[in-house]
Amino acid sequence: MKARRLHSGEAVSVAICVSRSEAFACDEQDARIAYEALGGKQWFSTLDLLRLAVRRGLLHENEARSGYEKLRASYRFYGPPWY
Repeated sequence: MKARRLHSGEAVSVAICVSRSEAFACDEQDARIAYEALGGKQWFSTLDLLRLAVRRGLLHENEARSGYEKLRASYRFYGPPWY
């Protein structure tokens, strides 16, 4: 496992998800590396979760895309573009 030092919140989240065999949602690549190295099986990004909400009818696509792009533009969030 090659990951930078994780913040305490990331480390605790990884530990809880692995110990409970739960999926993990995080946009930090190093936290995902740690999760998978410790046996985690499924992780999601913010974009994954928004797309899932759209597929399940919880959000309209325009609303989800607009919110995601605002997150990227206004809050220094460096997730991939909506495609």
